[in-house]
Amino acid sequence: MRIWDIIALSAQALRAHLLRTSLTILVSIIEGMNTRVANLINQMGPLTFSVTKIGMPMSEEEFFKALKRKDLSMQDLRALEDQCQSCYKIGARA
Repeated sequence: MRIWDIIALSAQALRAHLLRTSLTILVSIIEGMNTRVANLINQMGPLTFSVTKIGMPMSEEEFFKALKRKDLSMQDLRALEDQCQSCYKIGARA
């Protein structure tokens, strides 16, 4: 069997099982995103925490409620710098 025959046969099988193919791609994307988030958290280290407007909502309702919160401001950052005596560094990101 030639390489082009194998590629054509593979493409035909993927089209024949479109739902399975789509679900496999979706799962792969989700696993990749989970790995990326885990790596980002691990890079920060165990003594780092993050303050965000949205936080970590556990439901769709909590997420939409969090979107209505006020944005964090530079004034909030300065308040953390002044009040958090045990914080080594504080930074902001837009």
